[in-house]
Amino acid sequence: MHVWTYLRRELGGRKKQTIIVAAGLALAIALVVIVNALAAGVKDAQTTALASVYGVGTDLTVTGAQSEPT
Repeated sequence: MHVWTYLRRELGGRKKQTIIVAAGLALAIALVVIVNALAAGVKDAQTTALASVYGVGTDLTVTGAQSEPT
């Protein structure tokens, strides 16, 4: 139980620092969740928008412009 007593004393003595660190961690976790959700939403929207184009004569050939004869 000495570990919990030590931890309580350390965190209790540095309340301002503890609050700042906890807020920073909460913000970082929230940002990860938000970015992950946005990425999943974009992927789903892209899949839905492009579903009608897949496999329907979508072959594409890209050629460069012809050069001038010398």
